[in-house]
Amino acid sequence: MQHSSVEVWGFTPDSWSPKATFEAIVRVFDAGVDRIVVRERRLEVDQQHALVAALLAHGLASDRVLLRIGPDDPAPPQGWAVHLADGVVRPLGERPLVSAAVHSLAGLREDVDMLLVSPFASPRSKRTTGPVLGAAGLRRFVEVAHRPVLALGGMTPQNARLALGAGAAGVAAISSIFMDGENSLLQMVRTVHR
Repeated sequence: MQHSSVEVWGFTPDSWSPKATFEAIVRVFDAGVDRIVVRERRLEVDQQHALVAALLAHGLASDRVLLRIGPDDPAPPQGWAVHLADGVVRPLGERPLVSAAVHSLAGLREDVDMLLVSPFASPRSKRTTGPVLGAAGLRRFVEVAHRPVLALGGMTPQNARLALGAGAAGVAAISSIFMDGENSLLQMVRTVHR
């Protein structure tokens, strides 16, 4: 399936078994989501690695499945794509894709391929940890970042249109992709991939 130059990313919701998470990820890829960040923080590191390895063995491209790395997590195997939590140093070695969470202009990074800026709007899956950016705040990130910027937080199809209008290279979501049902998922994909 060909996609436009903008992307839809999903973040796993930390609420299912590894088997159910695997099945949900395959389903959202089949629906047109471009990349997934596996952020199953409740699982042990070896379980997280097993989940990503199973997705790659299933035939998903290594740049489409990113493993979230927190401050205390070891680096995953060479060749795996990663998403870095706040303040996490980029792991050594070749990576097909490295993204990072950013919450302030002071936190912009040059050592990654893509930046996920949040919160665009009030997240539905967790409490807001900082001021909501909205379109104007996101636009400032887009103007000064030297990397593609994706909007994360409170993402709905309507918010996705606002984020893309502010110059985002795409959007990322938990609830709209994994929790709100098939109609929400398909509407998000159609909105972004017009």
